Amino acid sequence: MKSLSLAVVSVLVLGASALVPPAPPADSGCCCCDISNNRIDCDRSIPASECVCAQVVCPAGAPTFWHGTPPYTPPPTPQPTYKQCCCCNPSINAVVCSLKPEDDCFCAAVVCPTGAKTIFVKETPAPSAP
Repeated sequence: MKSLSLAVVSVLVLGASALVPPAPPADSGCCCCDISNNRIDCDRSIPASECVCAQVVCPAGAPTFWHGTPPYTPPPTPQPTYKQCCCCNPSINAVVCSLKPEDDCFCAAVVCPTGAKTIFVKETPAPSAP
């Protein structure tokens, strides 16, 4: 009975020492075990989604070495700035104002009559993709 419990304890201790070390963050690059150096090599220039590693297990507590630079990610596109755009509409003899992107306010070269009323069109800008 003692030898059976010693065997069970030995299996548990040996099994615990063969646990896989915690994986580094997935978005930081490609990390693989380098069994020739007993370490985890991480290359920032390879995205984790394109990472292919040999199916080997590094020893518990293996050090992690980082190299490479992260791939270029372009800066986010700025949202357009909207402003009030007021133009004369000679067909209704009124000044029509609406919100438009700052660079898209163009009016025809017409003059509204003196005392023309102003109409404010309440439009919401089209939502942009995140």
